[in-house]
Amino acid sequence: MERIKLKNIKFSEWNSEETNCFQSDIYFDNKKVGFCSNEGRGGNTHCQWISVDTKEKFTEMEEYCKTLPDIVYKFNGREDLVIKSDLENVVDRIFEEWLEQKEDKKMEKNFEKGICFGTKHHYQISSFKVNGKPTTISEILKSQVGVFKLRTYCDNLKREGHTILNTNLPFEI
Repeated sequence: MERIKLKNIKFSEWNSEETNCFQSDIYFDNKKVGFCSNEGRGGNTHCQWISVDTKEKFTEMEEYCKTLPDIVYKFNGREDLVIKSDLENVVDRIFEEWLEQKEDKKMEKNFEKGICFGTKHHYQISSFKVNGKPTTISEILKSQVGVFKLRTYCDNLKREGHTILNTNLPFEI
């Protein structure tokens, strides 16, 4: 899959219903050869070459995708769905990885705002105030009292059955 890249991705979360609504340019061996889009209403992802000049390279990319290993989706730790690789499935997989990275970056930014707990896709943020002003985790960690209070807060969340997601704490969770 490393030969295929999606660039200029435009994602419409609000317009995504049964599938992700997106469009993107497709690059193969670092050359723009096509574009792809999904309307987000449960249909397939449409992939198309951009010109007669790119049709041959686009076809090569389609054949390359068919040689890739099957795509395995795991649900509840089991291999529940195995899909043969083709261009559409590979593009969908690359898009999902892009979306996952985007969500990870968003979550990591929230680590500074407060304690994030829950699951990776559904979490809450507990923010803190010092003297009535919003305070970052970095500021709280500058004092031993702050470290103690954060550790106590996290321990209480864990006792309640929550999973702490922050990776920016100097103590083990």
